[in-house]
Amino acid sequence: DWDGNELLLSDVLGTEPDLILRPLEEDADRQMLIKCMSALNEREKKIDTLTEKIYEMNRQNNGRDECMDECIRMAREGLAEFPGNEKLMLVVAFAMIVGFSVKAGMFPLPAWLPTAHPVAPAPASAVMSGIIVKMGVLGMIRVVYYLVGPDFLRGTWVQTVWMSLALVTVFMGSMLAYREKILKKRLAYSTVSQASYILFGLALLQPQAMTGALLHVVFHAVIKSCLFLSAGAIIYKTHKTRVEDLRGIGKEMPVAIWCYTFASAALIGIPPASGFISKWYLATGALESGMGIFSWLGPVVLLTSALLTAGYLLPITVNGFLPGADYDYASLQKKEPNLTMLLPLLLLAALAVGLGLLPGALTDYITGIVAGVL
Repeated sequence: DWDGNELLLSDVLGTEPDLILRPLEEDADRQMLIKCMSALNEREKKIDTLTEKIYEMNRQNNGRDECMDECIRMAREGLAEFPGNEKLMLVVAFAMIVGFSVKAGMFPLPAWLPTAHPVAPAPASAVMSGIIVKMGVLGMIRVVYYLVGPDFLRGTWVQTVWMSLALVTVFMGSMLAYREKILKKRLAYSTVSQASYILFGLALLQPQAMTGALLHVVFHAVIKSCLFLSAGAIIYKTHKTRVEDLRGIGKEMPVAIWCYTFASAALIGIPPASGFISKWYLATGALESGMGIFSWLGPVVLLTSALLTAGYLLPITVNGFLPGADYDYASLQKKEPNLTMLLPLLLLAALAVGLGLLPGALTDYITGIVAGVL
């Protein structure tokens, strides 16, 4: 009883329907037909079961997430049971990763970040870098870990290209930030680099690396918000936007620059600040991933980027508090921001360090999330 399944069966066997309808004289053909029809019947049963479940969940009006999870699970089973579309799925997955990478600032499409940040108000820059950029990261997580599945991408060219682009962006962003002279644009290039720390951790498809990536989502949001708000306070009080004009700024705005310094130490990854924790997980995850050259190249690039981060953040602190013997100290004026501007800086700087001193609760929470995905 074909029951209208000739076309679907032809897809399974990779031949034309009229060839399937020929007399089956060989035992191998009979066995193949029996196997395929059995698979089709099983699939129909699964679809019926899913349909019943959807109706029940809609009736209860509280099962949309569970229904989506079930649909995704069946889609994955479909890829496994009816092979033939893997190449197309890889292309689709890669296209979606590249699409979301625009929001995350990954090479080759990071140009909007250093263009937008210098002209945006400091609070908008803080939100843009700390939260909005992470929407691209969230999109990639949904595609890779919930839609196509990490097992489907592991070891494919998609994973290799994704890791390569992430590492290129980490190094490129750090180098461009090191060369940049405009303060907010320097921090924007820094965001390009740091966001790809997260993407590299996700691309490894390894539990420790993913834990480090999700930790860095939180830590980077706190740290970069503090840095952009510090830059905003400097620009608001001094009207200076270029790094070379900030000599002696630590004498004029000591509290704001100390907040900037603690956040900088966290972003560099100096222990015991928070950035050290996430970067440690990323590096150890890469070393244990078994991904060949990326197992050691990843930590090398991350370490190089950390040194460049120190090179483009700390000179503002050093020259700000130690402007040198030739500096005109008589011209110094106290320009500390008011309490309304200082409170967010103090809170974010404390979090940047405190989350590194006491990372246990957040790390355990994120580890639990990762355990349910990988």
